[in-house]
Amino acid sequence: QYLDAVDAACRAARIEAVMFGHAGDGHVHVNLLPNLRESDWLERVRQIYEAVASALLTLGGTPSGEHGAGRLRAPLIERFLGPEAINGFRAIKAAFDPTGRFNPGVILDDGRDPLSRLKVGADAATLPEGMAEALVAIEREGRWGESRWGP
Repeated sequence: QYLDAVDAACRAARIEAVMFGHAGDGHVHVNLLPNLRESDWLERVRQIYEAVASALLTLGGTPSGEHGAGRLRAPLIERFLGPEAINGFRAIKAAFDPTGRFNPGVILDDGRDPLSRLKVGADAATLPEGMAEALVAIEREGRWGESRWGP
């Protein structure tokens, strides 16, 4: 039902998607493939985001991720888990990170549009100087175990 809902949302928004994952534990990755040359691509991605979140709520699921709750899911957490859970998360965050320095906007919503920090599009953050070339070299030479942040 979830895959059907994602597929329907993508078709309605006219955006292709690749769905893959770990079928054994029900973990599905959905990678949208919008055409960034179309002026309304971001609004159509937003339609998918909302449609899929609504479907997930209806199905009794929760937004999750293999690598944590992330920035895209942060604004959804209270809708799924309720204010008590969010208050608990905020108390833990305040105890261990009182200045809010670590991972702002991750897990706990910071009020910013979750689609404002995508890695694509005109507003995408630029890589630090030299990083793009270093990543290309790592891919070309197959140095997968090399730190991307080292000297």
